[in-house]
Amino acid sequence: TVVTLLSGPIQGAYFAIANRLISPLSMIPNAMAMVLMPAISKKELSKKQYIKSAYITSIISSIPLLILIVIAPYILPLLLGADYTNAVSTVQVVCAGLAVSSVSSMFFAILQGAGQAKKAANISLITTCSYLIALPVSLQWGAFGAGCALSTSFLLRFLLSRNAVIALPH
Repeated sequence: TVVTLLSGPIQGAYFAIANRLISPLSMIPNAMAMVLMPAISKKELSKKQYIKSAYITSIISSIPLLILIVIAPYILPLLLGADYTNAVSTVQVVCAGLAVSSVSSMFFAILQGAGQAKKAANISLITTCSYLIALPVSLQWGAFGAGCALSTSFLLRFLLSRNAVIALPH
């Protein structure tokens, strides 16, 4: 990966652990977003109800992430060994970013269900580019910096998608 290439194998391993842990946890909000999309396209609820559903679903799906943030300092060294103590902050920042990302997944479903797939694609393009630009700069702080760059792109994705959903007509 880019992190390994630019920061070395140890930092690459720390970042990989964070990514491997969040992959299964991201399935919950993504699956819920896919359930929400057809309902939006049929206009079964108001925009306010969709937004409320997005936040409630995201809060519920973020519970495992918040638990992982709290227990990471204890569980990572226990399961992976003392060498992975330095990966704790990376895991924590990436989990926090994914909690924010779960809300934007729901907002993306709202946009696509409302016929705004192009707007969602543009937001994805902007946030991916922001991550790719920030990543090399952030790597001076190793895996933690890479995690911060990823989480920052998640935050930008949330802000842009939220604003796009708010701008939708009723």
